Amino acid sequence: MLDYGANGQRKLVWRSTLADARKAADAAIDKITEGQSEVLNLKSADAHAYTRARVALDGLDGETKIEKEIDEAVREFADAYRLLAGRASILEVSREWLKRHAVALPRVTVAAAVEQMKKQAELDGKSVMRVKQFSNVLDRFAECLNVEVHTLTPKLIADYLTAL
Repeated sequence: MLDYGANGQRKLVWRSTLADARKAADAAIDKITEGQSEVLNLKSADAHAYTRARVALDGLDGETKIEKEIDEAVREFADAYRLLAGRASILEVSREWLKRHAVALPRVTVAAAVEQMKKQAELDGKSVMRVKQFSNVLDRFAECLNVEVHTLTPKLIADYLTAL
């Protein structure tokens, strides 16, 4: 049992083992010396919740430490939770996103992709007229959109088509 004074009041804190009591005493001493004794006024359940949250953010052995304050982490969680509105858990959505983005796409320009497509059309035995159609349409597309394929968006393509 710890017995100390903070903010002019006597505080009694019980812990189940001597080691836990020493940890709590060291934490109380640190807070009092830093002038944060008002933090010690947490109810037992709140103090345990804070400790568990801090451990979750700091990570266990081998886990990555999350460099966020508890209020920031809770804000992100609450926003995501509200956004999902019970349709899925945040963990399910995270796993699905990771699965979809696990494959690294090659960095190819539109011009290079057009050349590959024309070569593939020839290899597939497309008619000379069809390959010529591809060339006419896609060469202009590649000229106007000198970007990598992964950066193409529906808006870019719509703007291109509108400008034709």
